[in-house]
Amino acid sequence: MNAAEWNCMDRGPLTSSEWKGGVMKVILTRPNYHSHLITPQLGMGYISSYLKANGIETEIIDGLNLSLTNAEIADRCASADL
Repeated sequence: MNAAEWNCMDRGPLTSSEWKGGVMKVILTRPNYHSHLITPQLGMGYISSYLKANGIETEIIDGLNLSLTNAEIADRCASADL
């Protein structure tokens, strides 16, 4: 099943077992931007916990905390489905 064949308005959420026959991998990112505060991203943590509880593999990439460029963040996201 690909994204064009799936419509959440018609059938509800896609389960991880329906995604390419295996576990879906989602990467949540925060870009690197000018800030004097580096605080944990609680919202991303909550989203990640919810997805993991529903069988979806997740990873959080904090470009600000890790001092990554946008290109480096994009490279780290290459293995994700979403």
